[in-house]
Amino acid sequence: MKLSFKTILLPLAGVFILASCEKVIDIDPRYISSEIMIEGEITDDSIAPTSVKISQSLGLNDSRSFPEVSGAIVVISDESGVSDTLKESKPGLYTSNHIVGRLGATYKLNVIVDNKTYTATSTMPNTKVPLDTITLTNGFSGSKLVTPIFVDPVGLGNFYRLKLQINDKFSEGLFLFDDKVVDGGVNQRPMFDQSTSFEAGDKIRVKMMCINEDVYQYFYTLDEQSQSGSPANPPCNIQGAKLGYFSAHTVSEKEIQITE
Repeated sequence: MKLSFKTILLPLAGVFILASCEKVIDIDPRYISSEIMIEGEITDDSIAPTSVKISQSLGLNDSRSFPEVSGAIVVISDESGVSDTLKESKPGLYTSNHIVGRLGATYKLNVIVDNKTYTATSTMPNTKVPLDTITLTNGFSGSKLVTPIFVDPVGLGNFYRLKLQINDKFSEGLFLFDDKVVDGGVNQRPMFDQSTSFEAGDKIRVKMMCINEDVYQYFYTLDEQSQSGSPANPPCNIQGAKLGYFSAHTVSEKEIQITE
C-alpha cells in the first residue's frame, strides 16, 4: 500500500498561480494587480513562536521576490478569550511567544493592512501524531533517501505536512501525506527531492506537522496547478485574501547525522 504523497515546489507553484490569473481575466499579465499573501501558523511548540508572514504578490514581468508588508496589525485569539497582538520582528514577519496552541482548540486570525481586514479560523487537530524516527538509506546512483517513520492513527481524516532540513537550510520541497490509502498504517515512504544531496557530517532534520484538511488542500492544489497550469485559485482559508493560509497544527521533529 502507498500513502498519498505530494512534493511541492512553492516558487514554481506561485508562478503558475499568477499565470493562471492571466487566463481567467484575459489581460496582459504586466497589468495584473498585486494581492496580499498571508501565511499564518500557531503550533503546540512552546519554544517556536506563533508567526504570521505577510507579503505582496507581483505581476509576472516583475523579477523581484514577493516584497514584505510592514505596518500591519496582526491579532490571534482563542475560543477562551485569550488574545495577543503580534509584534513585527522583522519586515513582514509578525511573531509572538505569548500564545501557544492546544490540541483541539480553535484560533482566530485578524489582520489589518491598509484599512482592509482579513480574517481566518483554524482548529488544531485533537490528536498529535509523533514522528517516531527518521532513517537514511541508499538510493539509486549513490543517493540517500530520508524516510520519516510514524504510525497513522486508525480512522480517516489525518493530514500531514513535512519539511526536510539539511544543516541550516530547508529543502525547497514540501511533502504532503493523507491517510486515504493507508489508514492506521506505518509510513515507510521516503521523502524524495531531486534538489537535495547529502554528505558525511550533514545533520538532517525532519519536521512533521499534523494539519487540517483545508490547509492540506491549499498546498495540494498549488502542486496540481504547478503541474497542469489550472486557472483556479488555491482554496485559501483566509477571508478577504486569495493567497495564503492560516494553520493551527502540532509539530514533531527528529534529527540524525550522516556518519559516512
